[in-house]
Amino acid sequence: MGLGLGSFANVLIYRVPRGLSIVKPPSHCPACGSPVRPRDNIPLVGYLVLRGRCRDCGSPIPASYFLVESAMGAMFVAVFARFGFRWDAMLPLTLFMVAVTLTVGVIDMKEMIIPNRIILPSLLAAVVAVGVIAL
Repeated sequence: MGLGLGSFANVLIYRVPRGLSIVKPPSHCPACGSPVRPRDNIPLVGYLVLRGRCRDCGSPIPASYFLVESAMGAMFVAVFARFGFRWDAMLPLTLFMVAVTLTVGVIDMKEMIIPNRIILPSLLAAVVAVGVIAL
């Protein structure tokens, strides 16, 4: 689950600061525009199989893609180690906050901005979640 969300975090990290849609077009090479094949879009595995290069044009894929997916996966493992596999209210809230924090942190590191497009909906979701937990 963490690796998959890490892959989605990479989409947000690249597209949100540029004002691009996070839905369309599907994952593609920023250099040549060719779509990423489903078999190449498997977190970590695709990067390793392609040796960090686009299958079509050979342009390098930044190592940060691999690192973000790895970090998200490791952080999810750490959260599960802390809370166990029980599905209580704190687990999804913590996983959500880990995902948002890593995503926003990387955007801030790369672009020196903290996008309201991510922060405001996340804040609203966290407030609602805390309200539900408090009930």
